[in-house]
Amino acid sequence: MAQDYWSLLNGDGKIVWGPDAELTPLGIQQAKDNHTAWKEQISKKIRLPQAYYSSPFTRSLDTMLYTWKGISLDFDNALRPLVMEDLREDIGVHTCDKRRTRSFIEGRFGSIVDIEPQLTEEDELWSTQHRETHSEHDARSRDFLNYVFDLDWKSETPVDYVSVTSHSGTTNSLLSVIGHRRFQLGTGGMIPVIVRAQKL
Repeated sequence: MAQDYWSLLNGDGKIVWGPDAELTPLGIQQAKDNHTAWKEQISKKIRLPQAYYSSPFTRSLDTMLYTWKGISLDFDNALRPLVMEDLREDIGVHTCDKRRTRSFIEGRFGSIVDIEPQLTEEDELWSTQHRETHSEHDARSRDFLNYVFDLDWKSETPVDYVSVTSHSGTTNSLLSVIGHRRFQLGTGGMIPVIVRAQKL
């Protein structure tokens, strides 16, 4: 298949998509549409997220900023999103899913986000030989959810609403892990989900 051929390359001589593709003009517009949609909902008294999480990929971080900047995120705001490796797209083989260095993320986004300490300088998880399975991805999604709930249980001020900016594979994995019905989320789309967790 053509996709199998092109996904292994960094580009076609005209467009570069790997490693870690930038948002396309359409992707930027979709994120700006999210921004507009949230502003409309705010006028209807919707509650804003109290914590923000993002994949370390450029397209995810830019989507988050285009969506939330000027609403709840700003360069002088104490509310800083956390960049987490567990929220990245399916790992391996496809060049668009190889992340950039920690130094790049810090240089481009470090003034507005925090990066989890364990995120390495180079992408040590990506491989040309192995594409992450659904069960392997689900294990990452569980780790992320356990982190969020564990943080909440230990906090004196629990967080009720969080925003997660990630990718289609990760969204599908998160929905699967919490037992949500299958849902085809369009590129640049959003889905609200209510999760009830019980500590065992």
